[in-house]
Amino acid sequence: MQKQWKQKDLAEKMGVAPRNLVRWEHDQVKPRAKVIEKLAEVLEVTVEELLSGASLPHRILERDPEMVEILEQFCELETDQREALKLVLRDLVTLKRLETTMHRRR
Repeated sequence: MQKQWKQKDLAEKMGVAPRNLVRWEHDQVKPRAKVIEKLAEVLEVTVEELLSGASLPHRILERDPEMVEILEQFCELETDQREALKLVLRDLVTLKRLETTMHRRR
């Protein structure tokens, strides 16, 4: 899922100044390993995915070719069926995030 964040939003989520993002983006300064880990966490990708620049469709294809086949048929569903599927997927993702958050707090 593509995030619709501005640089200031991402900087806030990471706990850094927006100017740091600009410096990293323009290769003026290299971020430390901990910062890269935090960025991957905020963007909900692995560090490897972040550093390799793998796109979501590419990552899905690598992990689950069957899911790609299913998603290719998504547009053929009726509008209410697509909305129902999105609702289920959204709920599953939310549940996973909650489980992850609860696990970290233990």
